[in-house]
Amino acid sequence: MNEMDAKLIVVGGKTSKGSVALKLPTIIGRSRKASLKIAHPMISRRHCELFEADGLLMVRDLDSLNGTVIDGRRVKQAPLPPEGEFSIGPLTFRAEYEYEGDLNALPEAVLAEPAAAIDDSPEESAQSAEPPEENTLDDVEIPRSTTPASNVAPAKEPTVKQDGEEFDIDEFLNGL
Repeated sequence: MNEMDAKLIVVGGKTSKGSVALKLPTIIGRSRKASLKIAHPMISRRHCELFEADGLLMVRDLDSLNGTVIDGRRVKQAPLPPEGEFSIGPLTFRAEYEYEGDLNALPEAVLAEPAAAIDDSPEESAQSAEPPEENTLDDVEIPRSTTPASNVAPAKEPTVKQDGEEFDIDEFLNGL
């Protein structure tokens, strides 16, 4: 089977417009092990995965803290039809690729449950709990510092790493 020719276009966020060619499957996150590295505090180390299923681009959230959002809803897994958009952290991407299938027969999105809707009963928890893929601190809430603002270093601009080289995200996207 031929490899899918797909790319992501940045359509929202504090960056200039740019695009990223995809080699599937692709893990997006802050980790050095992620295929597409985006160093931003709202993006988890392993935030989401893009993969191909029967010629259709799919997105799967990897239990990220801030979620993967499509049409204003957090999703666990969902199809990304051509020109479909999804958001992670401060960025919104549009998927561009050719799809030969029926756009009216796409699989249903699997929505993430809002935290308030999770039932704490042992029966439900045992059936729905999935073990984490790796031991990370992504889901740990860090208390805000009580240090006066004058003593705090300015926030580092988001960066992207590709082929081991680190770029300011605006510079990286402008170069694409």
